[in-house]
Amino acid sequence: MHSSANFPFSILDRIPSIDDSTYDTVFQTVSGVALILRVHMPLPNSSSTGGSCQPPAMTLAGVRARHDWLDARMRITGYAAIATADSWRESCLLLGPAVHHVVTHLQLHPPEILQVTDSGLQSIQPSRQQQKQQQQAAASHSSSSRAAAAAPPADVLMDAPPDYTTLLEQPPAPPEIEMPPIPSEFEQLESLTRDELEELLSDELELLAFMNRLPVTDQIRSMAGSMVEENATMAQTHLEQEAELKGLHAETVALQKELQSKVKAFQVLEKKQNALCAPPDQRQIVRDLQVAKKQAMNESEQIADDWLEEGGSVDEFLRGFLAKRKEHHTRAAKLEILQHN
Repeated sequence: MHSSANFPFSILDRIPSIDDSTYDTVFQTVSGVALILRVHMPLPNSSSTGGSCQPPAMTLAGVRARHDWLDARMRITGYAAIATADSWRESCLLLGPAVHHVVTHLQLHPPEILQVTDSGLQSIQPSRQQQKQQQQAAASHSSSSRAAAAAPPADVLMDAPPDYTTLLEQPPAPPEIEMPPIPSEFEQLESLTRDELEELLSDELELLAFMNRLPVTDQIRSMAGSMVEENATMAQTHLEQEAELKGLHAETVALQKELQSKVKAFQVLEKKQNALCAPPDQRQIVRDLQVAKKQAMNESEQIADDWLEEGGSVDEFLRGFLAKRKEHHTRAAKLEILQHN
């Protein structure tokens, strides 16, 4: 039985019993907790009526937990397909897919662990730091899925600049890791007698030691070691580029401030340009012409009063007086045209 491809951090391992009617499935939830699902399938020769049609009995072993699929005895009662013999028969499910459904549901919706009662199960629980890292990885995977579902069309993304804050707050989901296939048969068990098998199953430490000696366990350790080395090399490369990144960041901040100051200066000049290029206000022109017309009239009257009091050349008086009166009448004509238009 294999874990879901969407959750590379889950672990499934089948440990069959001597009559193959009961086996344990060890798996890991998205919160990082290791659990054991114990499955018992009634054999056809069971004493119960219609033994071959009886649903499998599934129980969380080695823990006390709270979940909407669990009863007080840690039995799986919330999965509809195994609720009754009729529902099991009508579901047309095989045992493997049924166990897979239950394990996947418990992986995605982990139960609340009240107490781990099995010492062997307690020994394989991850540390608090590992649980925190796996919870963060699961949360980032979920947020990335929601962001992908709500993402705008591709043409909009091509025009819009990248949101660096969002990229930093929501890192990409962890890459999927190909695990070595879990063998369905173990040659190391072929030579063991019934008593030896029972003794192996009853001794948790011996069972874990046997599992650690399996070739597939060595493959997993080898893959984990190579990944640690690869991550260390990548981290060292990132540290070497830290100074360059800080320099680029400082340069970007300086350019951003310079751009902001130039934008403000441009906005001031743009306002002046708009004021110069805007059409004149006709009401202001009418008021200015009225003032100028009256001023020309007053100046011509002043020239006439000065000549009457002081005397002087008639030709000079006429030239000055007629020029001011002409200016007065010109402004009056312009004013009349503007007022009629």
